[in-house]
Amino acid sequence: MAMDAIRKVMQAESDGREQRSAAEAQAKQLVADADRDGRALMERMRQLAAESGKELLERAEKNAAEKAAAIGRETEAAGEQLRRTAKGRMEDAAATIVARVVGE
Repeated sequence: MAMDAIRKVMQAESDGREQRSAAEAQAKQLVADADRDGRALMERMRQLAAESGKELLERAEKNAAEKAAAIGRETEAAGEQLRRTAKGRMEDAAATIVARVVGE
């Protein structure tokens, strides 16, 4: 019976080593899977951030182009008004110069 007890103890120790080895392998696999999934998630987040940044840049460029066009239109209108005003004053200035030259 003592021999039978020794075999049972040895079998229990062997079973324990196998279970521990299987648990360690499973734990390593879980860590590897978590690492892989984490890396994939980080890459996806980088892609989303890049897309979002690109989208923001495109919107900013569009807004800047619209503002530049509006400023261009306003500047052109102001320039045209200045040209009309200057043309009207040029005729008055020419008449004044002629009157001074002829009058003197």
